[in-house]
Amino acid sequence: MGDRFVTHIRDVRIWRAASLAMLLAAGLALPHVPAHADMAPPQFAPGGSVGTGGFPTKVRMVAEEVLLTVDDAAEPWTESGYLASDAIAGHVEATFHMRNEGEAPEAFDVWFPLMRFDYPADRAAYDFTLSAGFRAQVDGVEAPIQIIVPDGDSWRAIDAMPEQHVDEAWATWPATFEPGQDVVVHVTYEVRPTGDMPYGTFGYILDTGAGWYGTIGEGTVTVRLPYPVNETNTVLNDDSWWDTSPLPPGPEVSGTDVVWRFSDLEPTEADNVRLTVLTPRVWRELEQARAAAASAPDDGSAQHGLANALTAALMTNRDVGIVRIGNSAALALEADAAFARARELAPDDLEVLLDAIEHQRSSCACLFHFDYPESLQRDIDLAIAMAPDDPRVADYRESRNEEATAIARSSATARPAPTARPESPTRYVPRDPATDTAGPTPDATEPTAGGSGAARRDGPAIGPVLAIGMVLAIALGVLVVGAVWRRRK
Repeated sequence: MGDRFVTHIRDVRIWRAASLAMLLAAGLALPHVPAHADMAPPQFAPGGSVGTGGFPTKVRMVAEEVLLTVDDAAEPWTESGYLASDAIAGHVEATFHMRNEGEAPEAFDVWFPLMRFDYPADRAAYDFTLSAGFRAQVDGVEAPIQIIVPDGDSWRAIDAMPEQHVDEAWATWPATFEPGQDVVVHVTYEVRPTGDMPYGTFGYILDTGAGWYGTIGEGTVTVRLPYPVNETNTVLNDDSWWDTSPLPPGPEVSGTDVVWRFSDLEPTEADNVRLTVLTPRVWRELEQARAAAASAPDDGSAQHGLANALTAALMTNRDVGIVRIGNSAALALEADAAFARARELAPDDLEVLLDAIEHQRSSCACLFHFDYPESLQRDIDLAIAMAPDDPRVADYRESRNEEATAIARSSATARPAPTARPESPTRYVPRDPATDTAGPTPDATEPTAGGSGAARRDGPAIGPVLAIGMVLAIALGVLVVGAVWRRRK
């Protein structure tokens, strides 16, 4: 790569370290509210545009075509089974048309991102990266792939997982570009999404293509689902919670495809693609349950099946209840109606009652806010009367008693209770069929950003003067050390 490129990489890492230090110190000065940055890379390697590895070139990417096909995963990725990567998989085919617009031939290694700086230190993610079947062809000829990782100021090739954590990994292979001639580079690989069930988020990095000469001439990135796209099986709204909205906003939707198109693009992080989808298996089961319930509207079992299929398509969190991802608010209302109909048709069915109780508990965030709705309390009392020895009923009774004890203990403290919960996320409030005919209503407040499954915690405040001092001191220290280190090199 040459001394100049090695110095460039070292400088980048110094500035990255300084940036991290400033962000860490600034974070101490802010209220502790967990959030995911919009442009944070996914847990599993998304792949992206091929790059030059910092090599100056006259080779331009005149066209880029990417197809990511989504379907059920052949096998789970972890034993827990609650990650989106356990249920959803993607296959990527990307074709790059390259043209040397200079007057001399060029030969260098093409780089492809397998893992980049700031990816989580998750060995499973790295194992997946190195066993994801990555292949590359240059003008139809299979390319010899080499995986490289940082090694001090340079890079080293690996053929197995390194013992220590690495921040980035790349696939490289040689290519020659003759003046005025087009070269077609084609890559394929498997990818898994990030996120918790039942939604998974896929990403595709475009900014790695910024090192080529000029702009990317024309390009498309297409995500293809195994059925027609709609706002329930694919997150298309720009205000979806927890970094699940599509990026860049406003992609085209056509049949089974979600498509981003661009031309004369100088790619930056703002152009990187992100799309969140519902687990295909969950969507298929929901469609089947809807059809069964529609064909047998007076069958309690069919209505119960529909209610459970709808709840399987919802993400819930103990401090917000229903997480507003895509069309989840409408799905929650549909689940309420299905449970109400199932209970009307089968009032003595304990399984229907218990599933309805579980839906209410997860929907109303009562585990965090200590406020079981009256309808839920009545249902628990009914379940206790119907099956006092059932272990599931005993669990509900115990948790309800714990909530009552917590409320009593909180009320007995000297600190006055606030009249309203500050900064409360929007909560889905379930319908009480006995008293409410208008349906559920959300709180008036807006949602607060947070990671999937993250609970809100209030952290200690730090004075602004102290915080600013910490920011400057840490940043200055990192820069000084970096400068001294460079001189010694």
